[in-house]
Amino acid sequence: MPEDFPSPKHRPGPFGPAQALIPESQKLVTISDSQLVWEALELMSDQGYSQLPVLDDLNHLCGIFSYESFAQRSFELRGASNKVVDLPVRECLSNRYRLIPPDTFIDTEGENWSERDFVLVGTREKLIGILTLTDVWAVLNDFAECFVLLFEIETELREFIAEVIPDEHLPNALACLKSAPNERPVGSLDDMTFAQYNELINNQKVWPHFKEIIGSHKGLLSVDLTEVANIRNEIFHFRKRAGNADADRLRRFRDNKIRYYREIQNRKRN
Repeated sequence: MPEDFPSPKHRPGPFGPAQALIPESQKLVTISDSQLVWEALELMSDQGYSQLPVLDDLNHLCGIFSYESFAQRSFELRGASNKVVDLPVRECLSNRYRLIPPDTFIDTEGENWSERDFVLVGTREKLIGILTLTDVWAVLNDFAECFVLLFEIETELREFIAEVIPDEHLPNALACLKSAPNERPVGSLDDMTFAQYNELINNQKVWPHFKEIIGSHKGLLSVDLTEVANIRNEIFHFRKRAGNADADRLRRFRDNKIRYYREIQNRKRN
């Protein structure tokens, strides 16, 4: 994040702020309006870009050069003797772009992504990045994947607890959970918060139900549950941007812990 842009006041969420959605690996590439068209085309081909922001002699944004703007200008000058590729980039500029401030939440700006492939993020004096439709979908996909994994983890945790603790013992087990003065006691597994799964399994009176399955891994499970709970709170409240590392961590906990323990429990039953 550039130093001359303050950190956004809003916490990052699926739709912003825009500067938080720009891929961390992105290196903004621009071109001067005095450079030649063939140089711009060569740069775009080498980098795999569809467009380049164009800066004037003050390093201020003055337009976009794209394959579309190049084709349009080539058509307009089809009868001229000059080759378009030998013209300065300023001759092929397009003004068909959207520039949004860094702290913009794109879902509040009426942005129609079905009609737009990208937006520029920053100001004319200080451009900080390009946000493409692919970037937006990648962010939404990361959040969606983590939300689904967290839902599956919580569902399977409840099912695991229900499989291990007999129905007749469950009310007494739930009664061991602490409740705030203004909160009603937990009456069912569906009433539990994520942190209470850890509290329940580690409760001295409840632990004997889980001891044979979890055994000496009790401490490790507690650490894992705490870490997953932290990831859950950060993602559910959009305190951080979901990423592949979060999804991988949640997936490993689901598969290597909860599903593994459930498999052991099923073997015992059979």
